[in-house]
Amino acid sequence: MDHDYPGWLVWGKEFPAYKVDPQEDLQYDQVENDARKAIGKNLDRKWFNVFFGYLKQEPRDGGADRFRMASSMLLQFAFNLMREGVASVTLEEIKKETTEVLGDGSDKHQHRATAEILGALVSSYRDSTLQNRNAMWEYVFPIVKKIFEDGLTPENSSYWTSFLHLVLVCYCVVPLFTLLTCTCSSKGRTPEDRGLLWNGLLLSDWICHPMLHLKKAPRYSYYSNALWRLGGISNARGLY
Repeated sequence: MDHDYPGWLVWGKEFPAYKVDPQEDLQYDQVENDARKAIGKNLDRKWFNVFFGYLKQEPRDGGADRFRMASSMLLQFAFNLMREGVASVTLEEIKKETTEVLGDGSDKHQHRATAEILGALVSSYRDSTLQNRNAMWEYVFPIVKKIFEDGLTPENSSYWTSFLHLVLVCYCVVPLFTLLTCTCSSKGRTPEDRGLLWNGLLLSDWICHPMLHLKKAPRYSYYSNALWRLGGISNARGLY
């Protein structure tokens, strides 16, 4: 299920649903295919290298120093063309370019650009086959997990918060549940702070999703645990 619905108790009896493992990508007519091919010819490794360089630049305006959804959405459509073999670049080349963007992770602008890139990459595989999504997560998940465990700082945490919002909205969440169990110390944040942050994001983005309200949905362990941790941590820290 991939749509927003209103309220807690006003669910309809029917919902549009999509296959978990579609065996073919979306189909386009001839006009759309011609346009996609014309655009894809220009999306080579050099194009992504230059674009990633722009993402990593320090904004002139301090107010613009945030996760830029417009940039991530543009990349999402570009990655769609790459995934379907229309663009003149491969996933392996994108991996190498992304690794260069993150570098040693010592600069917050590296983190902002990487969060935007990985958010777009995950979102672009939402409608792909299970095999393709697994290949994507095999690359993305270790990077994100390492950052959440050892690389978060007060300067870069807002970028990765926005990354989680983007991925949760796309409902590409199953691998991310593992991140809720991260216990290693992170710079500038205690484990309790991270637990409150991640569970708060989970609840705010998914609490009204119909999958959480299906009687047979595998929700209880994650959902109930998130509620328990959010309430327990908040009360312990005097937030309520």
